[in-house]
Amino acid sequence: MAGTVTLWREPEGALPNALALGYASGAYALSFVLMAASPVWMNVLGVLLCAHAMTIAAYLIHEAAHYTLFASPGHNRLAGEAMSWVAGSAYASFERIRHLHLRHHRDRADVTCFDYKALLRRSALLRRAVLALEWAYVPAVELIMHAQIVVRPFVDASQRRHLPRVVTVLALRLGLLAALAVVSLKAALLYLLAYWILLKTLDFFD
Repeated sequence: MAGTVTLWREPEGALPNALALGYASGAYALSFVLMAASPVWMNVLGVLLCAHAMTIAAYLIHEAAHYTLFASPGHNRLAGEAMSWVAGSAYASFERIRHLHLRHHRDRADVTCFDYKALLRRSALLRRAVLALEWAYVPAVELIMHAQIVVRPFVDASQRRHLPRVVTVLALRLGLLAALAVVSLKAALLYLLAYWILLKTLDFFD
């Protein structure tokens, strides 16, 4: 019992948080097996399981950012980094995510390092395209915000310090996606569908 108290932030949270972390990791791994299987019902289950696991991981990142999972900041950082890989947000470090999120609470505003609204105001064509995509339930704004994390370190000197991580994560994720496509192209395409569900889910609840 003493070990539980020192590991977890709250003893009452030990079991539910352990189950949530285990579920996010295990369900994410299992979903790829299901998405690569032959029966259609297993594919559907795999997509929903993958999307749900990534959604749980995203909210666990939020809890880790507030240091509410574990007693020590280090364990919360490890959990946050691990869940970032599951949720597909590992291009930015956990500390960057945590810094912006805590500023969101402190300043009572949606704090970002990129103003997508200014980008859309500068281009009527892009604005119309984004509106059309959002109307069709394509999370265009979310995709822009994810893409800028990857692109800006290549083109913006002020973001150059983040380039090594972006290149490493991009290479690993593209490599893993390519390997998945070699094993099962269907599973790779269904993963993209699950990621779309994740983005729409987070967009709806946020």
